[in-house]
Amino acid sequence: HRRWLPGILQVILVPGKLQVTYNVKVQTGGGKLQERENVTLDSFRAIFTEGEPVEVYSKSTKRWVPATIDAYQAGTTLRGYKVQIDEDADEHAGLILEKVTPDRLRRRYADGTLVTRYLGPSEGFCFGVVDRGADVGPDLTCGDSPRSPVPSFASVYISLPGFPPEGIEGRDEDLTCNGERGPDEPAGDLCQWGSVKFREFESSTCVVVPTYLIATVTNLG
Repeated sequence: HRRWLPGILQVILVPGKLQVTYNVKVQTGGGKLQERENVTLDSFRAIFTEGEPVEVYSKSTKRWVPATIDAYQAGTTLRGYKVQIDEDADEHAGLILEKVTPDRLRRRYADGTLVTRYLGPSEGFCFGVVDRGADVGPDLTCGDSPRSPVPSFASVYISLPGFPPEGIEGRDEDLTCNGERGPDEPAGDLCQWGSVKFREFESSTCVVVPTYLIATVTNLG
């Protein structure tokens, strides 16, 4: 079973080539750092922040439900998040969950959210909007993940033998999968990324893009 671990991401641009390499230093037990080279684009993400919209996986409904990050919680044996289920959720509306582990959370982009989509080193970024009602066009090509060429704090989704330690306590039971999965989930680990309908501003059709290729636009100035 894989886990999200805190780490430092380094994006390396190869001079004279349209090539990007992603390396990470993973923070493991005892404050030690393990360096991993050439990590895949879907194996790292920025750490969640307070007020950020997310989806949380529920065992009782076997599906991802909308929620919002309330706070980050750290303890001696468990790091997680305090989240609140959104009021418009079908079930558990308003419920507050404590110490939710990161592998039960993934980013959520509401309909109408202004976002950027990264098309790869050669094409760069394009601006658009999440549009659930748009028709899907014939082009389903995704490209690479949006990252800037500077070190940043991130979470890294990897498997390390013997980590985290056994006997972790404090998980909310509703979020413990115990091998069960929803109808849209692959066997094994939960899918850590959703997908959105992305539409460029001047287009009437959209493409379906996994959320690790999308970043929210916070400042157009």
